[in-house]
Amino acid sequence: MSKSKILCLHGAYTSGEIFRLQLGQLVTRLEKEQNLELHFLDGLVETECQEDMRSMFRGPYYSWCSMLSDNKLVDYESAKQALDFVLDIIVEDGPFDGIMGFSQGAALALALLLRYATDHPLDPAYTICKFAIFFSCVGINEEQNQWDNGNLLSIPSLHVFDKNDSMVSNSLGLER
Repeated sequence: MSKSKILCLHGAYTSGEIFRLQLGQLVTRLEKEQNLELHFLDGLVETECQEDMRSMFRGPYYSWCSMLSDNKLVDYESAKQALDFVLDIIVEDGPFDGIMGFSQGAALALALLLRYATDHPLDPAYTICKFAIFFSCVGINEEQNQWDNGNLLSIPSLHVFDKNDSMVSNSLGLER
């Protein structure tokens, strides 16, 4: 019996390996007990990491896209490259049953699903994957970029965040 596959996208200034380590025992349980294969990717932009991360995890460190000078908005062209890269991985290494992302990786996953729905309105909602898991999704909206186009995510999704997370308002903003 083949394993179900989940595509995993790390947050900014980390890596696929760091995301695997951050998930800890959840990875073991999903892979062994639930017969899942977790496919961790590294972002396209090599970056420096936060001081506290450097003391816990070895590099290299990556982000999915470049940030603009104010460090709040992403560079749209590099974000588009990240979306194209992840779509290429889905074509080459898929199909994937699910997609899971943390922070910037969650926003990328959400943007990818919404972009695909916009570009392929007649395809079934589960064409890319059947479900999504978002940890501390930083959210996307029209003020931040042009990915959303007013579409709703039409596959089951789980949104996980801490009520003390600085991005909690963005995560709550994903409810529709």
